[in-house]
Amino acid sequence: MSEKEPGKVVYGAFKPEGAERDGQKVPLTPIRLARIRLRMAELGIGQAELAAGAGTTPSAMSLILSGKTKKTRHFPAMAQAMRVNMAWLLGDTEQQIEMTGLDGTPVSESALSELIKMDDFMRQRAAHVPTSDDECLKVEIEADMVALREIDLSQHTRIIHQGIPVKQRPRFFSRDLLNTYSKADARYLMVVQDIGDAMQPTVTDSDMLLIDTSRQSLDVSDKVWVYIYAGTCMVTRLRPTPHGIRLITDNPNLPDDTAQVEDLQILGLVVGLLRKL
Repeated sequence: MSEKEPGKVVYGAFKPEGAERDGQKVPLTPIRLARIRLRMAELGIGQAELAAGAGTTPSAMSLILSGKTKKTRHFPAMAQAMRVNMAWLLGDTEQQIEMTGLDGTPVSESALSELIKMDDFMRQRAAHVPTSDDECLKVEIEADMVALREIDLSQHTRIIHQGIPVKQRPRFFSRDLLNTYSKADARYLMVVQDIGDAMQPTVTDSDMLLIDTSRQSLDVSDKVWVYIYAGTCMVTRLRPTPHGIRLITDNPNLPDDTAQVEDLQILGLVVGLLRKL
């Protein structure tokens, strides 16, 4: 890549047309609006939070998101606030990149061209998004859909969201459906699947559990919790006792265990179960 010229913003491996100069207004096309909304849903942030991160007012952001503003100079700031590469946000590539380094620090667009050459960075921060323009617009139309992160029980990817290992891509759910299971703020809700057989027959390995990650202290006994113990994500009932925390399985073929409270990292309380028939 050529050396950065004065007054220009460099967008890593991609230099979107019409957005070369810092502060230049860029057209708000339907695909760009759809991707802004999609990324907001992935992060679980609202209009006010995005406005604050982009350095503008909620009323100005409302005009942008509603399409009443035809052009805006806030794309670089919005991309930075949403930690995503500018080229994906502008619809110039299908490759969506999480703009945080492996240590969790923000990544600048000017550093992206070098970082994408690193296998570790690309494996853990880039998603080859198959979403077509039509599918992306469908997400915009279905405004009641909420993106929830999926807890990664294997911890292979090591992507951390709110201190919890998660899979690369979120899962989308109807807001109305989620409200039937939990009144918690959607930003704290996650899902988990493939939990093994410790909770059979109550919960099967193919069931999907809805987790409230705002509940990370053991304030109720014998409920089902998701937690990390001995370096492994687990799902069982937890019961405080004078001798430690009892790890209770519902499977009669598996024994219970006891752990000390300092050895557990509680990720959240199971508040719902989604089951295939």
